[in-house]
Amino acid sequence: AVVSTQSTGMSHSDIHNIYGWASSKTTHEVQMLISEDKKRRLTLSRSTYVGSGVHTGHWIQDIPSTWDGLNSSITAILNYNFFGMPLVGTNICGNGASVEEELCVRWYQLATYFPFAKRFSSSGTSPETEFSPEATARIKASIEARYKLLPYLYSQFYLAHTVGAMDE
Repeated sequence: AVVSTQSTGMSHSDIHNIYGWASSKTTHEVQMLISEDKKRRLTLSRSTYVGSGVHTGHWIQDIPSTWDGLNSSITAILNYNFFGMPLVGTNICGNGASVEEELCVRWYQLATYFPFAKRFSSSGTSPETEFSPEATARIKASIEARYKLLPYLYSQFYLAHTVGAMDE
């Protein structure tokens, strides 16, 4: 439960993301408690705090569908990695307005190497089905390359989960 800021004397900004951490921690603990096989479950959160990477991954949603947004997605992911959050990613092609074809293709190519990669589009945006056959082929090649990397990524996530570090 979130502690009232009136009773603690702390500002909302001091404790805002602690709620996300507490929710992620509780979700993880309950998933482990009720699962019969005791395997780690996937939990994603948009609200995290330092140390949340033990319990959840982080989904950075608010990156705009622009070239600057593509650049800032790299910085955002690396920052979360520094905070001990190995499983983190942004929306492929950004979030918001329709995205230009070349930008979306480049985002897929970059996301091949993101720890967590997913495509999300808001209503009213252009889906990839409207892209040229050449762009679609380049996106497909990026997705296929990512699938080849998944065994390595899964091994790294396992190390991060069990020993707190990834292979150097």
